[in-house]
Amino acid sequence: MNAHTKIQLLPDTEKLGRFCAAMFKHANPLGIVSLRAFPDAAKDAPPLFIDPISVGDPQFLAVVTERARQAANWDRPAVPSGSDVPDHQKREEGQCP
Repeated sequence: MNAHTKIQLLPDTEKLGRFCAAMFKHANPLGIVSLRAFPDAAKDAPPLFIDPISVGDPQFLAVVTERARQAANWDRPAVPSGSDVPDHQKREEGQCP
């Protein structure tokens, strides 16, 4: 529940799906996306959560949608973020062949 409105905010799964499809159109299915949220207007604050997930994971959209819902309903304003982990870093961490 959003602390300011007392209303449960729900992300639009269809729009998130279209956004992710466009954003990761040419991504390697083994590529990792780091789903994160940060406190809004809090410079250098640690993330509220970090959730790495493979672009090709069958649960990818469900996890993205849930993390967007959590960020929208955090007890204080939060900004969701996602970033791709570079292939060379994945190799160094043993996440891809």
